[in-house]
Amino acid sequence: MVGHAGYEKWKSMSDSGKALYVEKALKYKAEYAKARDAYDEKKKLNNNEDNGKPTTSEKSSSEVHDENEQEASS
Repeated sequence: MVGHAGYEKWKSMSDSGKALYVEKALKYKAEYAKARDAYDEKKKLNNNEDNGKPTTSEKSSSEVHDENEQEASS
């Protein structure tokens, strides 16, 4: 009901009446695009930094210690 009433009001407004809202919408859209681009760039930089780091082993620490002990006793 509320959405329909808003639609009807918008439809009945003149272009000059809509101008303020359109201007605000364009401003917010530009701010969003800027923030999104900054986030994407930051995410891309973080991913590039992570690619140079060694990955963690899938072995548990006890498995690693067992292998070290076996190598030392050999």
